[in-house]
Amino acid sequence: MAITKIALINPESKRTVNYYPTGLCSLSSYIKKYSKKDVVIKIFNYDEDELSYLESFAPDIIGLTSFTHYFKKSVQISKLLKQKFPQSLLVFGGCHISVMPESLQGDFDLAVIGEGEQSFLEIVDNFADISDLSFKSIDGIAYRENGSVIINKRRPLIRNLDEIPIPDRENINDLERIITSDHLGWFGRTGLRHAQLSTSRGCPYNCIFCQPSAMWEKYRMNSPEYIADEIDYIHKKFGINAILIEDDLFTGSKKRVSGIIDLLGHKDLLGKIVYYVAGRTLQIDEEWAQLFKKLGVYKVEFGIESGSDRVAQYLKTGKSSTEINKKAITILNAAGVSVMGSFIAGAPTETKEELQQSKEMIRWIQKSHKNNTCGIGIATPLPATELWNIAVAMHLIDLDNIDWDKLLTLKVKPKSGNDFILLNENMSADYILKQVNSINFRLNLGTPSTFIKAIPRRLLKLYRKILGRLR
Repeated sequence: MAITKIALINPESKRTVNYYPTGLCSLSSYIKKYSKKDVVIKIFNYDEDELSYLESFAPDIIGLTSFTHYFKKSVQISKLLKQKFPQSLLVFGGCHISVMPESLQGDFDLAVIGEGEQSFLEIVDNFADISDLSFKSIDGIAYRENGSVIINKRRPLIRNLDEIPIPDRENINDLERIITSDHLGWFGRTGLRHAQLSTSRGCPYNCIFCQPSAMWEKYRMNSPEYIADEIDYIHKKFGINAILIEDDLFTGSKKRVSGIIDLLGHKDLLGKIVYYVAGRTLQIDEEWAQLFKKLGVYKVEFGIESGSDRVAQYLKTGKSSTEINKKAITILNAAGVSVMGSFIAGAPTETKEELQQSKEMIRWIQKSHKNNTCGIGIATPLPATELWNIAVAMHLIDLDNIDWDKLLTLKVKPKSGNDFILLNENMSADYILKQVNSINFRLNLGTPSTFIKAIPRRLLKLYRKILGRLR
């Protein structure tokens, strides 16, 4: 049987990224287990200097994943890849195209919509060569035909996430560099061997700015047994002692986390790994604090969003208040668990006074524990979110001519108020940007001790930036 060679690519440059695409790793392991074909799969963070290696690899199928903030770059990459590999099937996937399949463009032959494992498996098993178009009948894909985008019926979600084998990290092209890269902000110290872990998909909440919840539709969790086995495997295989759990919400079930702790205890892994997780302040109590402490959680990230109760409730479409947030943070800090508070500036209807309340809340969080951190970004309308609908209704987005460069604030720091979409009518874009930059500057300085601790990391980052420009 002929071998089918597959390249899975993350558009983020390996020169700047210090994590790997977990979704592509899951896709790889699923294909390897369930495909009827013999497959060889390689996983890349994109760089043009990898093209020579890709040419020698000669992939039959190329998969490219992307969030909205890398959509424009992904389209550009698709053109380059199609020039280099005209006989390869070029498949687009990921969060952006799943929630906005009508935006399919560039040189992609087709796109996988929604959860990718089963649809991509069917593509792999049915693909013969680039002239064979029989795959167009597959559920969960979109493709272009006669100038239009054809969107097939969506595929049902995988009910049991444990059916997906442990993600395939072995074939990431620069895994060791990523594992050993600096993650001081996540784990509080350097010199750790870090990995990412996904233990669930989706989120039971519906914040008006959140795009992934629209992609996953339903909140599903892996079992404690699956999670403990994966942690055991990556600890033994790669020497991992620090784990970023990528879930939008790790705190979906106390029973599940308690089960994970029990199983890790049986495997003698408690106390050997530190964790960074995300939760919701509304859920936090003394029992959660003790679970986090026993597991070895260094930091819990919360979407505080605003120091104003009104704005926070508007953004999170649910119960939220400064009182709830402070109570949760105080409980965790008392147990020795630090927090990361994320904030949003420039939400529709937010006032200058309410933005000032966010600044005050940030100061309170920083003063509450030496390892607490915060970050603030600009409200950005992403496809499939309520903020997107608001921006369209306000005629801030022309659906026939979308300026993708104005949707990059999650990854690219705006240089002026013209670089992003202003959703707020009470403050100017330049004012919001100035406030965000000022807050983040102070946050990056941190306390004197954290500033001194971060000097080597900042020098290394500067060195890499200069080296990248020289290449």
